[in-house]
Amino acid sequence: MAHQSQTKKIGVLGCGWLGLPLSISFISKGYLVKGSTTSPDKLNVLRGVAIQPFLIDLEKDKIEEIFQTFFDVDVLLICIPPGKKSPENQYYLHISKIIDFVPVNCKVIFISSTSVYHSENKIVVESDINNWLESAHPKIAKVEDLIKSSFKRYVILRCGGLTGYDRNLGKYFAGKTQLKEGHCPVNLIHRDDVINIIQHLVDFNVDNEVINICAPLHPLKKSFYTQLCERFNMPLPSFVENDESAFKIVSVDKLVDKLGYRFIYEDPYLFDY
Repeated sequence: MAHQSQTKKIGVLGCGWLGLPLSISFISKGYLVKGSTTSPDKLNVLRGVAIQPFLIDLEKDKIEEIFQTFFDVDVLLICIPPGKKSPENQYYLHISKIIDFVPVNCKVIFISSTSVYHSENKIVVESDINNWLESAHPKIAKVEDLIKSSFKRYVILRCGGLTGYDRNLGKYFAGKTQLKEGHCPVNLIHRDDVINIIQHLVDFNVDNEVINICAPLHPLKKSFYTQLCERFNMPLPSFVENDESAFKIVSVDKLVDKLGYRFIYEDPYLFDY
């Protein structure tokens, strides 16, 4: 893999919980970063950390002039998740609006999700899902297909559950009773590793790949969330015994073996918050 030092301009579509610290990290390494937000109030926040700010709302119809300026980049990161209650094809339609504005040689990195995999009590690898018809989450998988068919250079990152910093997942389990899936392994990734992996992909020539990113260790939900609640003095959860919910274990062999990535946090028990 050749080092790609000439890449200087990066666009981050969606400067939210992941996109903002990701942008700041690239700026610290000398990249010029353009960042988008849907909130006028956030423009000054972006400006304050040296991100060139753009107000882009894909729900609105036409913003071509802004689009052309924003998308004049070497690398574009799409960090916009689908709305949980949005109609099935809305996410696809929103992302499809940007296609004509992205330069032909731009590398597009799409933040996808391991939710595209079915839970079938096995280890899942990237080649298990090759199109949206095979997917457990068509809303996201349709956009994966769109990215693959629309751009000459792309990387699709299927992320496990994003956590770390102020996103402590223990609060969703604290004090709850009769929880299912206690015997299922967790598939989580710390934000620091996501940012580190993306930098790795930008700095080196990695193109036209679908890559799982998830901590390589997978403790069971019952023990993991009980320990997390103990750690932060939250009421302990309780789980149903003899639950038969299906699970999946997300493999990161491709990330480790092919790209040589070394995790900051291999073990979710050691995640920093």
